[in-house]
Amino acid sequence: MDWNRMVPELSVTSLERSLPFYTNLLGFTLAFRRDDPPFAYLDDHLAADALATGEVRERLSHGDAGR
Repeated sequence: MDWNRMVPELSVTSLERSLPFYTNLLGFTLAFRRDDPPFAYLDDHLAADALATGEVRERLSHGDAGR
């Protein structure tokens, strides 16, 4: 049986401040963005690898969250 991919929706108070966290730190890729109303679709094809290998923990320990 094939399953459809689950796509979670997260509400944030500031898209401008949240995007660097999800893209630079966690490794998501910005696939689509709309400004009015604010919306972003992030792809996780690289993020899963970064989370699984502990790369995110390394970035946090080096203060790379905003880069």
